[in-house]
Amino acid sequence: MPSSARPGGAITLREVGPSDHASIAAILTRSYPHEPTVTAEQIGWIIGRADPQRPKVALVAEAEGAIVGFGYLRGAPPLPGLLLNVEVDVSHRRRGIGTRLLEAVTTRAADHGLSTMVSVVAADTGSLAFAARHGFVERDRRSESKIDLSTFDVNAFADVLQRAADRRIRFAVMADIDTPEMRRRLFTLANQVTGDMPSVDPMEPLTYDQFVAAWLEGPSARRELLVIGLEDDDPVAVSMVTVFPGGIAYNWMTGVMPSHRGRGLGLAAKVEALRRAKAAGIDEVWTENHNRNAPMLAINARLGYEPMPEVVQLVRG
Repeated sequence: MPSSARPGGAITLREVGPSDHASIAAILTRSYPHEPTVTAEQIGWIIGRADPQRPKVALVAEAEGAIVGFGYLRGAPPLPGLLLNVEVDVSHRRRGIGTRLLEAVTTRAADHGLSTMVSVVAADTGSLAFAARHGFVERDRRSESKIDLSTFDVNAFADVLQRAADRRIRFAVMADIDTPEMRRRLFTLANQVTGDMPSVDPMEPLTYDQFVAAWLEGPSARRELLVIGLEDDDPVAVSMVTVFPGGIAYNWMTGVMPSHRGRGLGLAAKVEALRRAKAAGIDEVWTENHNRNAPMLAINARLGYEPMPEVVQLVRG
């Protein structure tokens, strides 16, 4: 998010088109050098991944024929409300471009009565002040982290996997056990662990079609990296590695059924997921956690994840 509210000059706003995706990706890459390089393919995927039942607005700001900023607003189940992103290229800030983009995208969704969420790096005091001036208040904090699989030693966690096996838990990947019945069982587990995630606003339950699209058949879904912990044939733990456009791998979801928590299954599932990802030739895996999720943060630290800058989630409405 930009850090300016000063009036701009000859700036025009228009709808985003496919030919704009590379320019938007370049702006994000320059703005967040600690993050992986953003690609045009990723931008197309993000903008297209909107809930059709909620408003979606995607605009770019142009100056002298060049794209200098963008803003988009979209729904993304199971998150409540709308997700907002406003970014201005580093060389064009403090001209009021961010303000114009923010007002333009949010005005178009004002009639829907939904809250709007935006994320800002905690160290970016200018963007936090910009958000505060426009009525956003802090609701949550989270952190990304990453692990280098070239140095990840699976054998160091052999005892973790053995303890799971001693408890009659076997790990499989969805690609090997995918049946209509297993999809329904995994759907139940998915909503259970998603609903238990520590968040200020409760996560909305997925519909079955949303679950299939996000977990099994979407462009980032990798059923061969969707690890399921099974007690007999019942899924009781899950750890999912997805690969987004541009090749960025995320350990996007790890969870254990409430009846099986406190037994080390979350750690075991993550170890197995990282083992599978490493065997598949993936060099680096990212993850994201709410800062109140102390058990998962402890697991990540034990595995060797390197923490990235803290992010503040702010909400308006």
